[in-house]
Parts: sequence; structure tokens; C-alpha cells
Amino acid sequence: MRRHARCGRVETADQPPPNVVHAFILSLLFLMAWTVLPAAARQEDQEFSPASGPAQVIAQGVVELPDGDAVWRTVRTRALTPEDAPFEERPLGFVLASAGPLLLVDQETGEQVRLGTGEAALVRAGTVQQRSSLSGQPVSYLSIELVPVDAPAPPSDATVLQPGQAFPAPEGLRDLDLLSATLVGDEVFTIPDSGAKNVILVTGGAANVGRPDSEPVVLLAGEAASFSGELQVAAAPGGAESESVSFVVAMIGPDVPPPGISEASLTETTAVAATPAAATGQ
Repeated sequence: MRRHARCGRVETADQPPPNVVHAFILSLLFLMAWTVLPAAARQEDQEFSPASGPAQVIAQGVVELPDGDAVWRTVRTRALTPEDAPFEERPLGFVLASAGPLLLVDQETGEQVRLGTGEAALVRAGTVQQRSSLSGQPVSYLSIELVPVDAPAPPSDATVLQPGQAFPAPEGLRDLDLLSATLVGDEVFTIPDSGAKNVILVTGGAANVGRPDSEPVVLLAGEAASFSGELQVAAAPGGAESESVSFVVAMIGPDVPPPGISEASLTETTAVAATPAAATGQ
């Protein structure tokens, strides 16, 4: 191998010129970017988070939706004190403690959930549950239910605020989210398109609600509307800068794969747990 001294630098005769090396590195980086970035972009597209800006997710869960056509219905019910509140079978949906603290008790498991004012919980279809007031006297609360189109009516002491419009319920396991937000002055919140039918319920004030390219409608406290696609919400103008609106949004999110647990692994785990040697380390 021959070496040449040029300007105090030693080069090997069989070493490629620097510009060739740089070109090769750039080509390699470009190829890596071409291979990796589309996968990252696909992963980003699969991510869905409805909360942004003033909105927060106050309840959520992964559930199986009703078969066939379903409706979102919003209901106002009165919760009695714990000694008087009955256990009743509940539909899939969210419970919102809108006017006072609530206690939810699952009859089968005995699990208790306390909801402070403004807090919410997801209730799975078929749960037999007691809903009672913790304020010392009966108090009203709101529920947003996702039920089959032919579901029986709520109990006689409940008031249906909005019966909902029928739509084909997505199949499989779905992420269900309940958002809560308060807008003040000229704030505008855009509810993202989840790809399914959702529902908005105004809990305080008055709201201008509409698609970005359409004239908004006004919803007052206690009024609800189901929608699909993107929706913009703002406080309805009342001539005062302190005007505000509070609302919740129930959303059907993306599909969720079933748990990756095979029957074989469950059998193996059960066998290991039942083996005395596994428990004693012998």
C-alpha cells in the first residue's frame, strides 16, 4: 500500500475520496428514513386522544358496544340517600355527579366508587348498581347511555333529556371517553372526528355548537345533541365577557385489540399457581 504526504495529511492510495464517502452516507440515511418514517407516521395516525386545550378526560374504559343499531340518550335521574336507593340493572354509559356527590355500589362485587361533584364513572352494560346521594338528601345526576335502539325506557322517575338518533354501532372492543370542558369569553374548542357518532351535553350556560363550515345552533343547559365528524363549541354570546359554558362529550374512540392471552398461556399459568413447589421455591 502506497502512502502520499500532502499538506501534512496522510492518505492511503486505496481509500475512496471523501466526497464518495459522504455520498454513500447520505444515501444510507435517506434509505433508513424512507424505511422508518412511514411506520412512525402510521403509528401516529393510530393514536387518538380526544383531550386537548381546556378539555379533560374524566372517565374512560374499553367496552364492547351494543350489537346492531344503537342510540346515545341523555338522562336526568334523582339519587336517593343510601338507605333508600335501590339496586338496579344499568345500561352501558357514563354517570356524572352534576349536582352533588354520589356513591356507586356494585351489588355483585361490593365495589364502591365515590364521585365528587363534576366527577364521572363508566358503567358497563348489565351492572347491577346502587346510586345514592352523599349530600344527606336526594340529589339529581346525569347519565349518558349508549343502548340498543330497542332498549327499554329508563325508570319512571328518570327524565330523558335527549333520546338520540339511531346509528350502526362499531363492532369489536372500543375505547369510550367522557370529556369535560369549560369555555370562557371567546374561547373555541374543536371536538375531533373520532370516526363514530358522539354526543355533547351542555351542563351549564349556553353553547354555540356547529360544524366548522356551518351555522351553529344554540344548546342550553340540559340540552344535548348527537353528531359525527368534527364539531366546534363556544359560549353563546350574551353581551358579557364573563359569559361561559360547561359541557361534556361522550365519544366512541378507536378499536382496541383483544387481550393477547392465549388459552395455552392461561392453562400454564393456572398449573404453575397450583403447584406447591412453585409457591415454596422447591
